Amino acid sequence: MARKKQGKTYLYKVEVGGVTRYIGITNNLKRRETQHNSGLSKGEKKELYDFCREEGIYKIQLIEMKEFKIRIEAKRYECFLILCDYFGVKRLKQKVPSISDR
Repeated sequence: MARKKQGKTYLYKVEVGGVTRYIGITNNLKRRETQHNSGLSKGEKKELYDFCREEGIYKIQLIEMKEFKIRIEAKRYECFLILCDYFGVKRLKQKVPSISDR
């Protein structure tokens, strides 16, 4: 069985007022930014979007933090950063993701 070729995976953040409020991974930064902005403008009820609207922000810009060749490495690092925040300053506006190798 042939293995699916993996492309690059990007770890990104969303900052509000100079403070990181969201961390995620994607293989396409432009598409993911469009998805975030679509959810924000549609009024989706997610913690990040609610926070942005309260702060008067109606356009989200993704900031690339790091590039990975292997998606699982990106996912593990994303989870690490989210957990550091969860057990620390609690500035992120997101839930702790399910931790798995998928």
